[in-house]
Amino acid sequence: MKHWKTGLIALTIALASSAHAADALDQTRVRFGINFGIGSGIGFNADASLNNLAEIAPGVGLGARLSAGYVPNVFSVSAAPVATFRFENGGVWLGPSINLAIARATGFGVGVTTGVEYDINAQLMAYGGLYLGVIPGVAGTLTAGLDIDFSSQFSGFFEARTNFGAGTSFGFGAGVAIRF
Repeated sequence: MKHWKTGLIALTIALASSAHAADALDQTRVRFGINFGIGSGIGFNADASLNNLAEIAPGVGLGARLSAGYVPNVFSVSAAPVATFRFENGGVWLGPSINLAIARATGFGVGVTTGVEYDINAQLMAYGGLYLGVIPGVAGTLTAGLDIDFSSQFSGFFEARTNFGAGTSFGFGAGVAIRF
């Protein structure tokens, strides 16, 4: 059971770095970053965000979130179909997630992911997210961060996150996002 919780916590570290770029709910984003976890070491992540793949109603769309990450001794990958809801200067997303973590043992789980993205101005976006694994045990990550535009296609991000489950940890992330 401890291996499952360790895997799910590591998985949420990767999920915590879900793709964000400084335009709330961009059509397509890819993101690469480094995680600095206090007590858990340094890792990396790569994420993709596909928003508004299909519009169901004005301001409501379907999309997907994909994430892969590594922290010392744990590799994780997750996929989540999401519904996106736009509002003035931002939007929210919500969906179920399927998670796989590989450490000393392999862990598989399901959960939910949700978040908000808000354009403060043309160069700065604030975001937050909750990534919650509920089966086989409760584990997750709460994130908050800022994304700063460098150009129309590139941005950098800085975030803080708290991981919870078998234990609690706090960490930071930084990296580059590319919009297509």
